[in-house]
Amino acid sequence: MSFKRGLCDIGVLEAAAGCNLRCASCVAWTEKGKDLITEEIIEKAMPLFKRVGVKQVQMYWRGDPCIHPRLPEMNEIVLRHGMKTIVSTNGVTKHCGNPEYMRKLLNTTTHYAVCLDGHDAESLAKYRIGAKWDRMINNLEIASKIDSNCDKILAVLMFKYNEGKEHIFEEIAKKYGFRVDFKAPNVLGEYILTEDQANEWLAESPKYSRYDKTPSKDIEGIKWRGNDVAPKNMGEYVYIHRNADNCTSGNIIVAANGDIPICGQFTKEINGLGNVFDPIDNILARYAGINEDMYDRKLKECSEKCLCIVKPR
Repeated sequence: MSFKRGLCDIGVLEAAAGCNLRCASCVAWTEKGKDLITEEIIEKAMPLFKRVGVKQVQMYWRGDPCIHPRLPEMNEIVLRHGMKTIVSTNGVTKHCGNPEYMRKLLNTTTHYAVCLDGHDAESLAKYRIGAKWDRMINNLEIASKIDSNCDKILAVLMFKYNEGKEHIFEEIAKKYGFRVDFKAPNVLGEYILTEDQANEWLAESPKYSRYDKTPSKDIEGIKWRGNDVAPKNMGEYVYIHRNADNCTSGNIIVAANGDIPICGQFTKEINGLGNVFDPIDNILARYAGINEDMYDRKLKECSEKCLCIVKPR
């Protein structure tokens, strides 16, 4: 079965729908409880993933996968079906401080990314609300002592307070056997920033920003993703999030409760594809039914929520 908006070879399993932190740009924890994926749901997802050609499985979506007490065992199910697993975590869950848990985890995943979004206790706590620096360093040390072939990554969002501190992150990565990946952040979960927000959070280097500086007078009154830009015009400029300008491929996502959304941007059941307990042909037929409208951005959800939209509406 072919689609105008194709599927890529990465599948997504939401190991846990909750999180132990309350990060500044994340709203997932306000909408979901701490649902944990089960063996049964994963087994049901595997035939669907195989049908669409999935090779790697991302074990996270909205929540932190390492709050799942049996994440290594969940990974093993995926491995038995011939697919690899990828894990990304805030690095400060209680399980990340358990050497035996971490030994199993790092030997059942090919990529283990820790989101180290601060170079010291103050900067880490500024964004990763609830994270403790001492616990982070302790857990990195635990991971460093485990023998595995896992690719260990420090993923760093380059907010303004991290800019110019690259050498600190590089030293930490080297000390604990990680490699470092600097990333431009989506600031505070917002797609339009005021000047005050931009001055507080945005790095000065363009390579660390996903936002374009735009004169307020050029967009005043324009609708942007379903919202009026005017309330954001609190200065001479606004800062507008940019991203890809097309929608050509996507992932099959299975939430912790087995639901399948049409896209990672949509966390509610609007135009959902069903549940893993539905027949696979029914799931793919639903996808085919909305596929072209999604590709052409005719869905309401796409016009209001999609990160890929770059032009004001």
